[in-house]
Amino acid sequence: MPLGHQSIRRSRWPALLSLLAGTAVFAALAGRAAAQDVPPELVEQALRRSGLTQQELMQRLQEQGATAVDTTLPPGRTALPPGPRVILPFDLEMAAVPVAAAAETLQSTEGALFGSDFFRLDPGVFAPPAFGPVPPDYVLGPGDQVSVDVFGEVEFRLERVVDRDGGLILPKGGKVNCAGRTLEQVARAVREKLAGSYSGIDPSGEGGTTFVDVGLGALRAIRVFVVGEARQPGAYELTSLSTAFTAVYAAGGPNAQGSLRRIQVLRGNQVLAEIDFYRYLLEGRRGDDPVLRDGDTVLIPARTVTVRIEGEVRRPQAYELLDGEDVLDLIRYAGGFTAEAVADVVHVTRIVPLSERRPEQPDRVQSDLNLLLKMRHLLRDADVVSVDRIPERLENWVEAQGNVKNPGRYQFREGMTVADLVRQAGGLWADTLPERALIERLAPDLTYRTIEVPLADAMSGASPPTPLQSRDKLRVFSRWDLQDRYRVSMSGEVRAPGEFDFREGMTLGDLILLAGGLRESADVLHAEVSRLRRAAVESRDIAAPPASTVEVIDVALGEDWLRSGGVFALEPHDRVAVRRLPWWELPRIVTLQGEVYYPGTYALERPDERLSSVIARAGGLKPTAYAPAARIVRGKDDIGNMALDLDRALKKPGSEQDAILEQGDDIRIPARPYTVKVTGAVGFPTSIVYEKGHSLGDYISRAGGYAHQADKWKTHVVYPNGMSKQIRRVWGDPDVMPGSTIVVPEKQPETGPGKMETLKEIASILASAATIYLVIDRTANSGSARLQLCAGPGRTRRKADDARERPRPGADHGDPPTGPRGDPALEARRCRRGRLLGARGAVVAADDAGLPGDGHRPAPQRRRASGSAGFALSRSRACPPGPAPATRCCMPRSWSPTMCSAASSTAHGHTGDRRHP
Repeated sequence: MPLGHQSIRRSRWPALLSLLAGTAVFAALAGRAAAQDVPPELVEQALRRSGLTQQELMQRLQEQGATAVDTTLPPGRTALPPGPRVILPFDLEMAAVPVAAAAETLQSTEGALFGSDFFRLDPGVFAPPAFGPVPPDYVLGPGDQVSVDVFGEVEFRLERVVDRDGGLILPKGGKVNCAGRTLEQVARAVREKLAGSYSGIDPSGEGGTTFVDVGLGALRAIRVFVVGEARQPGAYELTSLSTAFTAVYAAGGPNAQGSLRRIQVLRGNQVLAEIDFYRYLLEGRRGDDPVLRDGDTVLIPARTVTVRIEGEVRRPQAYELLDGEDVLDLIRYAGGFTAEAVADVVHVTRIVPLSERRPEQPDRVQSDLNLLLKMRHLLRDADVVSVDRIPERLENWVEAQGNVKNPGRYQFREGMTVADLVRQAGGLWADTLPERALIERLAPDLTYRTIEVPLADAMSGASPPTPLQSRDKLRVFSRWDLQDRYRVSMSGEVRAPGEFDFREGMTLGDLILLAGGLRESADVLHAEVSRLRRAAVESRDIAAPPASTVEVIDVALGEDWLRSGGVFALEPHDRVAVRRLPWWELPRIVTLQGEVYYPGTYALERPDERLSSVIARAGGLKPTAYAPAARIVRGKDDIGNMALDLDRALKKPGSEQDAILEQGDDIRIPARPYTVKVTGAVGFPTSIVYEKGHSLGDYISRAGGYAHQADKWKTHVVYPNGMSKQIRRVWGDPDVMPGSTIVVPEKQPETGPGKMETLKEIASILASAATIYLVIDRTANSGSARLQLCAGPGRTRRKADDARERPRPGADHGDPPTGPRGDPALEARRCRRGRLLGARGAVVAADDAGLPGDGHRPAPQRRRASGSAGFALSRSRACPPGPAPATRCCMPRSWSPTMCSAASSTAHGHTGDRRHP
């Protein structure tokens, strides 16, 4: 091949490999950019619904282990165009479940402080009444509706609203000042005004002939400010009868840092009241809950001292304490001790204050408080009080176990004996083992000791009484605890086969009765009894083992087995088997349904009756029958659906498709269907009317095409009889017939490396291969140029090479001293050091100078390379000294072409790449 064509071919491969590597990097960057965070609109929606800040919401999600989910929809049937949403039944209810669950989570996490969950009740707990009387000390203001009823000699009703000036205009009465006056004061002023116009009205309201009643209609609205550590601070519109409790409840109560015990009501610059919610929660008192006025401020300060109590108290929670309250107040708030509490000493875990902390000392300490001392034990913020439980160790008891009438624990009394405990436990049963009972005694060091008791002698008084100690356990045994009961078994054609207890005098008839009697299929002439040979199984003669340990007895029961069976006596461990009649079999029933002339149930005439025979007995197939959809549903051995070719079975009776029927088979021959169902990962799963000549792809296209997550090469067609065929990569797709179902599965998640990782690995391998190829190519070019240097007489060298190449100083194996190029002796020495001669058919020689790895082997030999690799690694004669180098140079047989090139470059003193024109 010409040199120019070689250069073009070499330059094409690196460019192609570079393109592949760039494609892999671009795909990796695209895959990285495809990963998206949670959309901002979803975060904003969650913030609006929860009322939390963005930082609190993210922290809450991290605490609950939530992870960001990519909410972008993959293309396909899930990426439907925007349009009206169809909300199916229960969708709204299911969507409300997470909201309710989140509300319960908030209650459970924030309800740790005593009283904080109180503000999660119904919002109308502290709402003022909308109807009913108003207290006489109610102070009127602008916006209140006043109703005046006059009855007696004169009757009329007036309804007036207090204006902004605080006044009320009465007909024939003038203006009444209401602002800042109570309802009782306003009523007296109204009577006085009306008394000037109506003589029957007594201003004092005690007499007269005309009476005046003043009340309130609609109440005015007031604006109250809730500030501080409230859950939702701000201004609130309340009715004029609202109290401080109403305002705090409207604001959601205190937040996680707010106080429940020092809530202040400010009117102007003065503190009107200070509310302690614990007094209401624990005592039910609301005396310090004033009625608010317009412009009042409710301040919720931050908590100061918050401690937690845990252990044996009735309400283990965190509590807020006021100045001066101690551990006894905390226990009172927690509901007091439980019955199992250790009430003498409590433990306090305390954080050392910042000013008292020292290096190399713990920041938490524990102290014990003795509550029996008459002193105050004040607590600090973040203290944890623990109340221990009394030990569960029970004393002053003894226990009777085993074969007594009333086993259990009983009170221990000094001087109590075994006989006393047995009598207290109701006595012994008749099958009690009288020789021995056991006492398990627990020593003071908690080690067990066993004491043997002769039970019969202890109960009769024949032996000295055995005293008991506290926590002793008396174990009484039954003789059947130490002995197995003899058993006999019954199998075969009986109604209830199994094992039964052996009884003295038991006969074969008794055993048949216990087994429920014989079945109709039983062979009453052959009952087989297998019996142990006692002498054989009890023999100890090892030298002469018994020939048989079982004796088989054939018993003929007869039709009157109730009487004849009573003659044969049984022994322990007998095994009785009643055989079945050889040809006994009930009629086997199959069901034939669908498009035959006489569907129904059919009894099989012989054990090997086939499908074609039953269909023939049913009159054959109707013209409407669809044979390709015929199938058998077999319940035996959970086989289930059996797909078959009914046309072939009817044309060739006795063939493989003409199945042999079994008991319970359900043969189904449907009518011809007219649709094809497409399901799975398609745009819109649906059923399509069958049209002859349409392929599998046509039906998938009509169902919206493949979805993004569809696994196209695993698409398969399920035919009406249950058979299935998968799509083929070559030779076309499977046929589609009426009643078929086309299933397009979804791609399974990749468990190994993904496509991006695979492309990266392929690109890396190709890039490495390209690098190796370029190195070999340049090395071959260098070797070819060097061949020209040793080509023999008449050849010349390039002056550029003369200027660049220098022999390496200090080379092994007798390298000549450094000198300029052109010295004949130096050139001959360089050739003897060896080099690569080139491509196909080249000859490589090695002299006896002993290059590295050559082993200093003499007697050079020649060998011509074979094959297309173009390299021959052998030894040939050395280059002779002289002005012109020889044609062949030395090279070890075991060297690779790259090593040969490197050795040649080293022999010439090269330090870099040598390029030839």
